[in-house]
Amino acid sequence: MSIIKGIKVGTTDITSTYVDNASRSDTKQIEVTAVSLTSISKPSDTVYTGFAIEPIPVVSAMVNGELTVLENGKDYDLTYSNNINVGSYATVTATGKGNFTGSVFETWNITGATISVSTEDQTYVYDGNLHGETPTITTVNNQTPTIKYRLSNSGAYTLTDTPQLKDVVNSGYAGFDGTVYFQVTAPNHNTYEGSYQLEITPKTVTLSWGTRTWTYDGNPHRTTCIVTNLVSGDTCTVTLTGNSITNIGSTTVTATGLSNTNYTLEGASNTSITLTVSPGLFIKLSGTWTPVKEVYKRVSGSWVKQDMTTAFSTSEAYVKKN
Repeated sequence: MSIIKGIKVGTTDITSTYVDNASRSDTKQIEVTAVSLTSISKPSDTVYTGFAIEPIPVVSAMVNGELTVLENGKDYDLTYSNNINVGSYATVTATGKGNFTGSVFETWNITGATISVSTEDQTYVYDGNLHGETPTITTVNNQTPTIKYRLSNSGAYTLTDTPQLKDVVNSGYAGFDGTVYFQVTAPNHNTYEGSYQLEITPKTVTLSWGTRTWTYDGNPHRTTCIVTNLVSGDTCTVTLTGNSITNIGSTTVTATGLSNTNYTLEGASNTSITLTVSPGLFIKLSGTWTPVKEVYKRVSGSWVKQDMTTAFSTSEAYVKKN
């Protein structure tokens, strides 16, 4: 069977006329039959787009002993199946028409699309609130993503809620070192894995100091220190070193630590102050100058303690107490 060019499939009369001056001719009937499709090229693997993928293969047939490339739409039609989603093989089938018959098919793979993930390390200053944002995820054709987390660099992704921290010390997650690992999956996409840092840093506080100077009275003196600028509802005390002075002179008091790890003294103003005791009133007793601690005045038969910061007479109406 073969195809005679210019003659369609079916029965055709062919008339031969002699050229030897004889008035005669012969008519014969021939049958032209369709040729079966021989081959179809294999499409290259394609990436999921969310839409039907329809590659155009090369389709050929043996015509008069020669492998001939045929024309789509004229010699054959193409049909497709499983050509949208990742999974089973996508198939393209060529079905002969006109002078061609039969069908040939080939398969190819639709591979997963790439998930686009945008994430940055997350650092927040302690404010008493939970912090921790979900990475931004973009998929092809708006396929619904699923994200899971783990808090170690190995093992299964078992957390479905986005990790969030409130305190500087990560007491909510045992063994958490600050790195969040996550895995994103979505239909028809390749799995994405990544990580980011999640950290709460201490809030810097201000110190409010109490009395810093005294007049010598022989007693030890200490100052007070209050931590201010706290988050509402929080409490925090400060540890002080060198907070005692008795004799005339000065000493340095330093704030060295806070009771609440959500706060820090780093960068806070006035983390060290000076305590000072100034000379007081002295009286010479038996040749030795002795500090006077208290002065009383006789008023209407009663002794009234006097303010040693103001001037007073040393007449018989006064008595000094060492």
